[in-house]
Amino acid sequence: MLQIPSDFETLMQLQVYVGETRKLYWYSTLFSFQWWLSVTVPLCLIWIWIKLVRLPMLAETMFYGLLWAITATYLDNIGTSFLLWEYPYTIIPMESKNLSANLTSIPIAFMLIYQYCPKLKTFTWATITISFLFGFVFEPILVWLGIYRLYHWTFYYSFLLYIIFSLVFRWITKKLFAIQSRHRK
Repeated sequence: MLQIPSDFETLMQLQVYVGETRKLYWYSTLFSFQWWLSVTVPLCLIWIWIKLVRLPMLAETMFYGLLWAITATYLDNIGTSFLLWEYPYTIIPMESKNLSANLTSIPIAFMLIYQYCPKLKTFTWATITISFLFGFVFEPILVWLGIYRLYHWTFYYSFLLYIIFSLVFRWITKKLFAIQSRHRK
């Protein structure tokens, strides 16, 4: 049987302590204005998405959005793990990530651009615009509301990453669906 280092046991004890402390803190923030905002904004965006989605492009658009959701969630794990940023208000106590933004706000905004801006030039300009809004308007509002805290991160980094990922995900999606289309013929 393998020997587990004692440092590992210490880490597990600290993790239990942090989890219990996070749960107690979460109870103190439950039903606050920030908590309700974190719940209602994603629900409104899902409703908007349902109303605006173009069904003939559904699979392609959903794939593009899934790339966004996976990447945003993964990067959020990295960012919160390295204390680049943090979220004092979360929907559920077990998370330290902003899953409402990662799984709804960001993917839905970019999926709408993907659907309604099919040409690269208009897609690029729309991406720059929404990236600017996310990076320099919405994120600062979230900071002001106390929902989002920056430690070793800037809005400019977010702005650039939104643009880069949007263009890369568009390229990947177009490439994969072109390959699929060729093989169907």
